[in-house]
Parts: sequence; C-alpha cells; structure tokens
Amino acid sequence: MATVPAPGVNPKWADREADKINLALDKVGMTEAARTRWWNHSAYEELGGCTPAQAWQRREQAQVKALVEKLVSEAFASRLADIRSS
Repeated sequence: MATVPAPGVNPKWADREADKINLALDKVGMTEAARTRWWNHSAYEELGGCTPAQAWQRREQAQVKALVEKLVSEAFASRLADIRSS
C-alpha cells in the first residue's frame, strides 16, 4: 500500500507505521488475506465510512491507529475471557 505522510513528516514514517499496524494485526491472529481485506475492503464508521487504506491516504493515520488499538484490545479481552472460562 502506498502511504502518504502528513506534510513535513519523514516520507518513510507512514510505511513504518503501516508495518506496525500489520504486526499488531498479526499478533491477534489476522492472516495476510484478512489484513488485505481489512485495509482495502472493510469500511468503518470510526473512519467516516472509509476503509483503513482510504483513511490512511487521506492522512488520517491517527484515526486508523485508534481503530487498530480498539480491535487489538477487543481481541485480547476476548482471549482473556476464553481463558477465564476454561
């Protein structure tokens, strides 16, 4: 995915941040195919009805990162609940 950093930001910053997001999504068990769908085909109300890729291209990296934090937190909370009920 081509990324567009905010003006005045190191051009490689957005790529590194996208890599961090992919790593976080990996850690919660998202496959490469699922990540591709997530970035390019899943629209979210939190992103104004856009996909994460569209929001990222609009320089809304903070909103995309907040959505990822929410998804990762929910996934870990679900895993903890599963462990507790075992």
